[in-house]
Amino acid sequence: MTKTEILMCAPNYFTVDYQINPWMKENTKVDTDLAMKQWNELKSIVQKYAVVKELTPQAGVPDLVFTANAAVIKDKKAVLARYLHPQRQAEEPYNLEWFEQNGFEAIEPPKDIYFEGAGDALYDRIKGDLWGGYGPRTEKSGLDFLEEVTGVKVHKLELVTKEFYHIDTAFCPLEGGYLIYYPQAFSESAQKEIKEFFPADKILEIQKEEADRFCCNAIDLKEAVVFSYASERMKKQLNDWGFKVHEVNLSEFLKSGGSAKCLSLRITE
Repeated sequence: MTKTEILMCAPNYFTVDYQINPWMKENTKVDTDLAMKQWNELKSIVQKYAVVKELTPQAGVPDLVFTANAAVIKDKKAVLARYLHPQRQAEEPYNLEWFEQNGFEAIEPPKDIYFEGAGDALYDRIKGDLWGGYGPRTEKSGLDFLEEVTGVKVHKLELVTKEFYHIDTAFCPLEGGYLIYYPQAFSESAQKEIKEFFPADKILEIQKEEADRFCCNAIDLKEAVVFSYASERMKKQLNDWGFKVHEVNLSEFLKSGGSAKCLSLRITE
C-alpha cells in the first residue's frame, strides 16, 4: 500500500499583515518562535502516520504555509488554486513549480475562475467523491472545472457565512465514511444533501463554540485525527468510532484563520 504523503510548508515568513477573512486582524503580532515550535509539533505528529514533503517557504507570501489551498490531487494530477485575493495570488507560481518538479501534471484553472484547492474540495472516504464548497472564496464554476478535469463527482455545497470561508473550516470527512461538520456554515439545501449521503450514526455535528475553535479543520490520517482543539464530547465520539485523537496548540495560526488541516495537503489521493 502506498504510504500517505502530506505536503507542508514551514512558517519561516508567517505573519498576519492583512485581513482577508473575519478571523484576521491587520498587523496582528505573531510570535514567530512559537509558530515554528507549534508547526514542528504538528509535523512530528503527522510523521507518525505519513511521509511529510515540504514546500520551500518564501519571503513576502506568509500564507504559503497553508498548503491545503495549493491544489486538489487526483492520482498524479494537481489541479492548482486560482486565488481570489491578490495577497495570495503570489503563491501560485511556487505551487506550480513544486508540483511540476515533483512529477505531477499541474493543471491551472482559467484566469477568470476562482478555486482555492483542497481548502474547498475534500474527498469522502466512502465512494471517493469530492465535496466542494463554494461562495466566499471558490466559485461554483471552479468546482465544475475540478469535476471536468479529474472525472470525479463533486458534490457542490454552498457556504453561507464569512467566518467559515472554506469548506475545510466546517466539514471533515474521515476514514470509514464518518463526518465531522458544522451545519450552520452551509445552506439548507447543502445540509440536506449531506444528511442524505452520510448515515446519521456516522455524523458528528459540531456546535458553534467548537466550530469557532476550528474543530472541523482537522487532519484525517486514516486511523488518527489531528486537531488544534477537540472538545471532550468530540474526543469521546471519535474514540468510540475507533480513531486516535491528537491535539496540538496552533494558536499562532488561528490568528490567521487557519488550523491543522489548513497547514497540510494530502498528495496521495
